[in-house]
Amino acid sequence: MVMQPTRNWLELPSDVMDNILFRVVDKKFAMCKQAVDRSQGQLIDITIGDFGNYELLQYVADRSTQLRHLRIISCDASLYKSWKALKKFPLLEELGLYSKKVPKEAVKAICCYCPSSLKTLKINEYSLYRDYADSCDKMGILIGENLHELEHLELIGNNMTDIGLQAILDGCRQLKLLDLRMSCFIKFEGGLEKRCLEQIECLIRPDKALKGSQYIYGYDDLLDDPEDYEFDDEWLSRLERSFTT
Repeated sequence: MVMQPTRNWLELPSDVMDNILFRVVDKKFAMCKQAVDRSQGQLIDITIGDFGNYELLQYVADRSTQLRHLRIISCDASLYKSWKALKKFPLLEELGLYSKKVPKEAVKAICCYCPSSLKTLKINEYSLYRDYADSCDKMGILIGENLHELEHLELIGNNMTDIGLQAILDGCRQLKLLDLRMSCFIKFEGGLEKRCLEQIECLIRPDKALKGSQYIYGYDDLLDDPEDYEFDDEWLSRLERSFTT
């Protein structure tokens, strides 16, 4: 039997690769729309991967008023401008956002358009810089001021400080689980940790291992070349503990 030679995809011209990848994404897009159509308005759970955009979210919203669980993973940036579609999910209970950076504007829109039935919010980011902490604190304040019925809040990789955490504790009195893994700027000062333990049934601390979490970005890459990023020693120490604890 003669073995056929194999071709390394990395050797293909960039225009050929772009064409292949476009067709793959386009196929996923079409398959997702087809699945929505076949559900005949009864869709209750959907995960939109890196092929999602404004058009697809709007397509789902127009045909899926029974939706209860929505997860969006590393999608086109334009999707974050289409959150008015959330108004068409009156029964939504869970929303998950998984991206390198979830803008504060997206969280503001979620607070405006998500129904009171929303019980679970998961935001998994890849936040790298200390100067992003102020924006993350504003995100925490928005959540605390608007999403009072939350029972499960996951903020993995968030650069929020104690300020944002305080706002969440003040406003989200129904919280049963708070996941703060990789939220390395939280210090738990002024008795804040004690309050968390008294108010919340399950607190997952920033330095707990990421093992078992869905859609986690490759934080381990940062350990190889930390000088490429603007971290201090304390941040890197916490990062390392999350992989060894």
